[in-house]
Amino acid sequence: MSKYFRQGLTWQKLRTSLTSYITSPRILYNFLPALNVVCDDFIELLRQERDPTTLEVHNFEDIANLMGLEAVCTLMLGRRMGFLDKSGQQPERIRQLAVAVKQLFISQRDSYYGMGLWKYFPTKTYREFVRAEEIIYDVISEMVEVALEEDYLTSAGDESEADLRSIFLNILELKDLDIRDKKSAIIDFIAAGIETLANTVLFVLSSVTNDERVISGILSDFCEYRKTTITKEAIAKADYTKACVQESYRIRPTAFCLARILEENMELSGYHLKSGTVVLCQNMIACQNDANFPNAKEYRPERWLDEKGNFTVNVPNACIVVPFGIGKRTCPGKRFVEMEVMLLLAKLTVSFEIQFKEPLQTEFEFLLAPKTPLTLIMRDRVY
Repeated sequence: MSKYFRQGLTWQKLRTSLTSYITSPRILYNFLPALNVVCDDFIELLRQERDPTTLEVHNFEDIANLMGLEAVCTLMLGRRMGFLDKSGQQPERIRQLAVAVKQLFISQRDSYYGMGLWKYFPTKTYREFVRAEEIIYDVISEMVEVALEEDYLTSAGDESEADLRSIFLNILELKDLDIRDKKSAIIDFIAAGIETLANTVLFVLSSVTNDERVISGILSDFCEYRKTTITKEAIAKADYTKACVQESYRIRPTAFCLARILEENMELSGYHLKSGTVVLCQNMIACQNDANFPNAKEYRPERWLDEKGNFTVNVPNACIVVPFGIGKRTCPGKRFVEMEVMLLLAKLTVSFEIQFKEPLQTEFEFLLAPKTPLTLIMRDRVY
């Protein structure tokens, strides 16, 4: 059983044991040079896949999914997996994995509504959910087994490489945990980082590319790094870009509501809810309410800057912008995703002038997702 469906003390033990390595700032900062290379390979793959005449990149979301998979595997397994290979040939198993991840979220969506007959017999929705879980487990298990075998045959080089590999090995070497829990944790981390990253990047891009003033702000943060590695110091001082990402989280977060399972009976607004009920807090709706944010439907990164131009979350009602959740159940990949989104936004902006061929539309797949396929026009930025 996935750790995300455990509750109480069992969940707390698994969470504490299995997530400390991917939340360590030291390990994540040591991962930054490797992530720079992954992002650079993503940029080159986009150039290769781009139509030389129209400069259009078709099915951008598929390439972004490969980027997410390569990045999270590099972090979790401590090695490059080759998903951004410039041959342009996407392995069939990886295509199956991407389809299964999308189907998993869709099945969760479909199971949430209606009469819940899947609880009593295997409905079509239930069968699709199970099949998606099986594919995800099988494909990522194959990656884990290959990585484990290679770790027995090789030794780490420098400290940063050892840090990356330690995430994988330390999870596997944890005592007092079933190997199935350890393996499931690695699989969960990898599966969770594929489509969610691609969706988030697309939402941020759709917000910033329509405003040259916003683009200029991002370029002022990162233009000097267009031919060099983007460092943690560069990210730390990129206040305007942080504000751009935060504003995108406010308007169009991939995880647009907080989900909780009640552990005891509760009454909310006159409704009696039983223990075990799934409760969704619609924070995206609250974020788009003018009572909480002036001109709430407008994309305005400046609302997250103080009078000196420094990024801040000390603004009224900032507490309802929670794209990674809140409290003990905050997404353990929060720091990793924030770093990855900042790095991707910076590198894409300094490399290309980007235009969506059609306005981005969204749909509900339990997560918020862009309607696909998507075509982006990507012109090389001239300096």
